[in-house]
Amino acid sequence: MWEIPKRDPIAKSPVSVLLLGNANGMLATTVEGLRKKLAQPLGEPEFFWIGGESTELPSEVPVTRIAVDSATGLGPAIQAAVAQSRHPILLMVPADWPIDENAITEFLRLIDTMDLVVGARVTRPIPWWRRTLDWVQIWSAWLLLGLEFEPRKTWFGSLGWRRRKAARWFFSLYFEDPESPLRMVRREILRQVPLQSKGSFVLVEMLAKTNHLEALLAETPVAWSTRLALEGWETDWAADARKLFTQPEFAANRLYPEVPIPPQNPMAEAVATSTESEAVSPTISPSVPSIP
Repeated sequence: MWEIPKRDPIAKSPVSVLLLGNANGMLATTVEGLRKKLAQPLGEPEFFWIGGESTELPSEVPVTRIAVDSATGLGPAIQAAVAQSRHPILLMVPADWPIDENAITEFLRLIDTMDLVVGARVTRPIPWWRRTLDWVQIWSAWLLLGLEFEPRKTWFGSLGWRRRKAARWFFSLYFEDPESPLRMVRREILRQVPLQSKGSFVLVEMLAKTNHLEALLAETPVAWSTRLALEGWETDWAADARKLFTQPEFAANRLYPEVPIPPQNPMAEAVATSTESEAVSPTISPSVPSIP
């Protein structure tokens, strides 16, 4: 049995920002907005740009560019950025993300008690027929099975429907948007997760492996107005998913060590104490070697 301890509050700690993908000319604006929002008394945020063009690097704020090797892909590039980061909080965002200060505030509030927070992208209203269907399913599950489900917060239509179902069925990820590139995570968690995917499936892999480590995960809705996919990294999704399912790579150590749970029944404690006292002998037989 594992006892999950409470997480140390770190919301006021400095943040390392991982910018993903092409910036489309918005890198300087994104970096400056994040720098103002994430400025903390304990330190300024640091920035890593993964997979972007070096010609777009801003001169006002230092940004470390991490190149993506075509042979190994996006996963090892993210790991390289994590290894170089110095701050206890990691924020992953698209490089051209228009800053949403409310979303960052909510992320910082949740990361105090969680290990990883995902922003479920809200792109458009949920159609009436889908809301009606959800209402019927929620009440049927409650009346017939006693299960409680929350209404959905996002709606992408048929886009990526098979991928979201695959993430749920094969990797037990009950997220509405497991492919969201917007997320905040504790660095100590991500340093224990080897990322092996080449393309955008690495976002699902990150959740699957942190979930395997029994980390505390959360999801919160975030207003979204930019593109849904990471440009250039949508390929190899099925191949990466197949490799993770058949040949997963995991860290050697568990996130939370196994600790003994004392019995709650007083009678059980009394019986255990009595058994231990009877087992102890004042002498040791010479035919039985003593244990040092």
